[in-house]
Amino acid sequence: PVRRVQRHRADDTLDATHRKTYVEETFKFHYKSSKARIYMCVAHADFPLRTSYAFLDVLEEVVAEGADPATAMRDGMARFNNPSADPLSGLQSEIGEVKDVLMDNIELLLKRGERLETLSSKAEG
Repeated sequence: PVRRVQRHRADDTLDATHRKTYVEETFKFHYKSSKARIYMCVAHADFPLRTSYAFLDVLEEVVAEGADPATAMRDGMARFNNPSADPLSGLQSEIGEVKDVLMDNIELLLKRGERLETLSSKAEG
């Protein structure tokens, strides 16, 4: 993937911004180029694409402000490897929990309805 990025960038102008993802086996190689710099990260194939590019965006921003790239990468990885870094994933998790509670409540209502039917039939008979 690094050679692909190098070949791709050799054909482009350096003032354009590019984003691309290459897949190799179970990993995705994401890169973002801007001006004379290329920012790249490697993530497992099931890692959210939004989170990978958010990491690269923040890394670019922090380095442009003069931060040490190694420190920016370490801090960014600690921040973005946290599942709560992706708000959409957090919402999906919460929706899943609400769905489970609703399913439990529906099951309880059905059982209650069955018991009421049984009581009603006993009262009539």
